[in-house]
Amino acid sequence: MLTSGEAPLNPINTSNSAQWGGVGTSHKSVRIPTHARLVVIRRWIIHNRPSIKKVYVINAGVDDITDQTMCDQIADLLIQDPTGIVIALHSNNDPDIKSYGIINAVTKWPTNVYVSTALGYNDEATGDYDPFNCADSQVFRNNVVENKITFGSCNAPSEDLIENSTNKNEIWFESRRKFQPHEMENGNYPRISGWRDRFFSMSCMDIVSPDLPEKLAMILSNTGISDNFDTSPLQQVHQGYIDIQPNLQWFKSVKLWEETGEIDDYIRSHSIIQAQILKRMIVAANIQELPFFAKTLFLYMYYTLGAEHWPRITSEQDFFSLPEFIQNELLDRGLKLSYTGPSWPEMASLNWRELSIDEINAVYQREKKLFNSSAG
Repeated sequence: MLTSGEAPLNPINTSNSAQWGGVGTSHKSVRIPTHARLVVIRRWIIHNRPSIKKVYVINAGVDDITDQTMCDQIADLLIQDPTGIVIALHSNNDPDIKSYGIINAVTKWPTNVYVSTALGYNDEATGDYDPFNCADSQVFRNNVVENKITFGSCNAPSEDLIENSTNKNEIWFESRRKFQPHEMENGNYPRISGWRDRFFSMSCMDIVSPDLPEKLAMILSNTGISDNFDTSPLQQVHQGYIDIQPNLQWFKSVKLWEETGEIDDYIRSHSIIQAQILKRMIVAANIQELPFFAKTLFLYMYYTLGAEHWPRITSEQDFFSLPEFIQNELLDRGLKLSYTGPSWPEMASLNWRELSIDEINAVYQREKKLFNSSAG
């Protein structure tokens, strides 16, 4: 956000250098501190002790973070800075928006994959791939499909969970003050008297909406966080920023595929985009590999709820071959399924890892018609 009197800056990056993100439209700016996890940002603050107010970009949807953990972090920020505001950017619990964010993460900021690999988050990945040059890599595509390369993502934060976390801070404070008031009083610890007027939630799609300047102006005005701001420079460049975003095509392309089965050139253009479509095929065909926990939980529930004379099974796919009365009884008693039905035979036997997205899609569309016609 520019203050009044500053010249407008064009945020659109046309550089392809690794320093500025690797491929066009990444931000071409020097951000200090850089965007990072909360613990890294706190280290920077403690180390540098900034005396001026700053905007911090904090990565929350990483390291398999839970919704509660993310809301704990938001609550911590609201408590430790009683005049600060928090704007949460998220996927709005929408799979298309989540895929859009993942596509941007690779095509605009491949450093993300490099760092997560260096930290060991992608140790299960196989084969050689270069995140800065992976558009045509089936190896990269396959690793993403099999969840061997991790990406950060988060749903809209729950205000109830944030409230739960702020309440716990107050419980801690009051409990300690009851027995050690000499340590707790005199303003030694931050308290929170209200936070909802300082917390704002935006979807990734709000960033590429023409309404963004107006929304930011409303936040600045209503919170009083600044009495010297001017959003007109942002207004001048924002529509141009929207117009140049190549990955907004994702929403048109995935809709076309869902409605007609057609794979267009945008989907073909990059392995990470192909992976988003391929993952949907695999889930729809009920051939996705389930996590170890899900596999063992299903078998535990089956043998806990089931009668001794029921058939022996070894996987969730066996559920669909059980007699209907057993299926109904298990579902009535709360058994949760990861699959929506039996696997599609042709897709299950397909060596998709060695095939192009068009070759896989041809099989998928053919079998999809068979299953849809039999269901109808």
